[in-house]
Amino acid sequence: MAEEAAGVIEALAIAPVAAVGYSDGGNLLLHLALRRPELLGSMVLISANFHHDALHADNTAILDAATSPDGPLADGYAERSPVGCDHWPIVAAKSLKMGFQEPTLRAEELSAITVPTLVIGRDDDQFPTTHTVALYDALADARLAIVPNSSHLVAFEQPRTLAHLILEFLQHPTRQPTMFPIKRPAATGA
Repeated sequence: MAEEAAGVIEALAIAPVAAVGYSDGGNLLLHLALRRPELLGSMVLISANFHHDALHADNTAILDAATSPDGPLADGYAERSPVGCDHWPIVAAKSLKMGFQEPTLRAEELSAITVPTLVIGRDDDQFPTTHTVALYDALADARLAIVPNSSHLVAFEQPRTLAHLILEFLQHPTRQPTMFPIKRPAATGA
């Protein structure tokens, strides 16, 4: 998928792009940033993970919500799919299979990514916030936001908060100095 995304960006001659990736789309952007960083000007990772083993042990609720023919994911798919909602269980099964086997990146690998990044986590997701923080910690030029009262479906649950965070970052992708930097070094030359 990262290679296909790179091909689209190149075919449209729009690099470097500001890209937003949600869930598997965020995982795709991690791969793209590792392989083809010149194509990305900045990226937003929403509900992304860098390794599948961070999934919570009890995923019953996630599986039920993702595969439900009456849930928001199925409804959205049915509205946009040329083959209708009957195909949803196949799409959901493929996505879940991928989610339980991929990605397999290591934090050490992520340290090579220098693309300015906003990592957006949720306080009640299928991946614990500690995994989201580990993703943020591994990236050289990242900002972190944890959206309260949200799950993996944060785009449905907190659309205004999510939109505000994304737009603010896309308007100002360069790290702004903080008054008392501890984790990240202070910006110089300001």
